[in-house]
Amino acid sequence: MNKKLKIGIMGKMGAGKTTLAKEFQNQYPYFKKFAFGDNVKKIARMLYGMEGKERPLLQKIDTALRTVDTDAWVNSILTRCKQDSFVIVDDVRYVNEAFALQNEGFILIFIDVDKTTQYNRLCETYPDAVQNHIAYKDHESEQQTDFLFKIAHCIMPGSANVVDFVTFFLKEHLIMSLINIIRFRRKTLTNTYASTEH
Repeated sequence: MNKKLKIGIMGKMGAGKTTLAKEFQNQYPYFKKFAFGDNVKKIARMLYGMEGKERPLLQKIDTALRTVDTDAWVNSILTRCKQDSFVIVDDVRYVNEAFALQNEGFILIFIDVDKTTQYNRLCETYPDAVQNHIAYKDHESEQQTDFLFKIAHCIMPGSANVVDFVTFFLKEHLIMSLINIIRFRRKTLTNTYASTEH
């Protein structure tokens, strides 16, 4: 494994973003998981006694702070994970979040899930409150996923086996890391040899 790997996971609600992040941690425990919504949930629990995940409340808190500073949650995450080498942010929902992570060297994975699979997963995850979540399918954060799809470095089909995808992804990353190391060493050796010739 390379000395650094930072991943941002994008997709609609119910796509399986957190499931994918947990599988990365399962296969490579050095990963630390962060979420832009971590602080939103803390505020909801502290001020409103939220239990579980109340999407309407979370969206209202998120939207309220974004009207003050659109990068508030972004800056918080980047500060928290700055010193970590293996990072996963599992709830990239806005374009400014994606660009901020991209500028920091994150690899962006988009989970492309169809509506039927999305609905079924929401029912499995929130059996007692699924309508509260479905009601927000047209929220701004959901609408921006169309653009996130276009800027992703990697697309994971929603029907893909998560374990197989992560195994393949990490293997490919390792191969590319080794290729880059070999290229760097070859370039260094070539330059060193060239300098001794003069």
